[in-house]
Amino acid sequence: MEFGLEEGYNWSDISDLKNGKSLSEFNPGFYFDIWLKNHWHLYTGVLVKGRMDASELSTEDLSLLGITLQDEEGTYSQKTSYF
Repeated sequence: MEFGLEEGYNWSDISDLKNGKSLSEFNPGFYFDIWLKNHWHLYTGVLVKGRMDASELSTEDLSLLGITLQDEEGTYSQKTSYF
């Protein structure tokens, strides 16, 4: 069995949003490489964290997300962190 650290580059966006911008970032991670019989091995890995976001959402974006507009001034954004 082999264990190691890796880093990945993620370029993501939230689809179908008019004001959604792509987000790019580096993600740390780790892997296990388990050797089976002969030339076979099982590779497992995971990126430790990731993030997607969209800022300054339009009223169409908010409607698509099912969000009710508020009577206060400001901007709406959508942020999602994942493992």
